[in-house]
Amino acid sequence: MAYFSISLELAATIYIQATTLPEADAKLQRIRSKPLDANDRRWFSDASFGSYWLPEISFATAMTILMPTPGAWCQNITFNDVRQLMRSLPEGRKSKVIPRSRDTFGEGETPVFEADLRVTTTGIVSSISLEKAQSLIAEMSLQAVHWEYAGHWFTMDGLNDEKFPLILSPNMTIVGVTPGCALELAWPEEDEDDEADEEFEPTVHTIKPNDCAVDKEIDVVADRLRSHLAGLGDGYAALPDDDLCQIAALLIDYRNRREAQGKWPPTTS
Repeated sequence: MAYFSISLELAATIYIQATTLPEADAKLQRIRSKPLDANDRRWFSDASFGSYWLPEISFATAMTILMPTPGAWCQNITFNDVRQLMRSLPEGRKSKVIPRSRDTFGEGETPVFEADLRVTTTGIVSSISLEKAQSLIAEMSLQAVHWEYAGHWFTMDGLNDEKFPLILSPNMTIVGVTPGCALELAWPEEDEDDEADEEFEPTVHTIKPNDCAVDKEIDVVADRLRSHLAGLGDGYAALPDDDLCQIAALLIDYRNRREAQGKWPPTTS
């Protein structure tokens, strides 16, 4: 059995407690392009908004594997390389990146801002060939990485678990904010957001298959989704028409809600 590695991009959500958006952004700038040790639990929290136990700065306890880093390729590595990649680097610990960040902050009253970030790390698979390794990596696209299973994702033990054909180096790097997903208030909700939610109540769960035939916009979006998914291969285009219509309706509903809030089209800053 051989070992192969590739640089991967993941999507992560960060939560920052601050009294204003500029203050939250200043805190975010402190950790951009900085390392992140995924084995340091201080970085992650499942405490709810408004909880006394929510840290000043933390990540959601799940990330999503997106794709290989642009320009990256799968390469053969030795077992010693694997051991080195899976060793947590001390500079990625939260106490090193933001030394005075507190794990109980705001006493459940300070506003919470959130942003979607891109982080990179190295994915590792054990396989009989490069082709098989590349296939396994492709199958992991959009795979959720839950910290409930951190002992499998970020340790050598994961190589022996058939449920985890790919393991991740715990040494991640924050590369920037996802375009269109910059910092915004997550809690408490603003009054205008509440009004927009009432005006544009989601209807995705009540859409019936026959409704799609009369809703031209949903038809158009669903057709574009099918064309896009067909280009991805790996069976994505085999999604049932009903599921595509539900996804299309969700996207349209999201756009309508954001338009009502004056946040559409999304900005790239």
